[in-house]
Amino acid sequence: MKLIPPILICLLSTFVSLRSQSLGSFPDGLGIEVGGGHNQLKWHINPHPPFVAEQEKTRQEFSFTPTFRLSYQVSIFDEIRAGLFLGFNRFGGRSIQEPNGYKDEFWIDAIDIGVFTTYTVGYIAFGGGLKHNRHLRMLTRYYGSYNQTTPRSWEEHEDNIFFKNSSTNAGVRLSFILAPWSVSGESWFGITQLEKAEFDKLLNIRENHFRILLGYRL
Repeated sequence: MKLIPPILICLLSTFVSLRSQSLGSFPDGLGIEVGGGHNQLKWHINPHPPFVAEQEKTRQEFSFTPTFRLSYQVSIFDEIRAGLFLGFNRFGGRSIQEPNGYKDEFWIDAIDIGVFTTYTVGYIAFGGGLKHNRHLRMLTRYYGSYNQTTPRSWEEHEDNIFFKNSSTNAGVRLSFILAPWSVSGESWFGITQLEKAEFDKLLNIRENHFRILLGYRL
């Protein structure tokens, strides 16, 4: 029984130490985040009667693509922080498999730079931001052609037929932080269209992506 008070004191000291490292005292400065998540690529095909009917082609089959970034945070007020980040992100979308066996994938590798503002409540931070994506590489994968009747195989092309060289997203973020570590969930929604100007009358393309990130404050 004599061991109980020292144990309680030790546990209490540990809790106080962790509490002092809660998000309210999460240090400013440089950090890294790594993770990945799911993607959606929404295609709206505009009608051109009598040859083309209006269609929605949403490529949102489950996919997991990587994200890596460096970030820098500064305190604005006690509970409010602003951050700037720069990193690598792959986004795009994967289609369902059609009854005839056809499916495809479109991926964009990008450098993204963004800003976000978060509000702190205990160990939780939430907020929103904007980011700009500079597209570096576009990868298209087709499982044969749409009307193919012979055995299929994957065909891969590095080309940029449809997509612009940049895009912009607005997003929201929720983090659990136990300094210097953090786990964050983000949802990013495309606020610019992805298709090149010459395709504006034919189709409209937008994308969303959702990320889980593990962070460490240096």
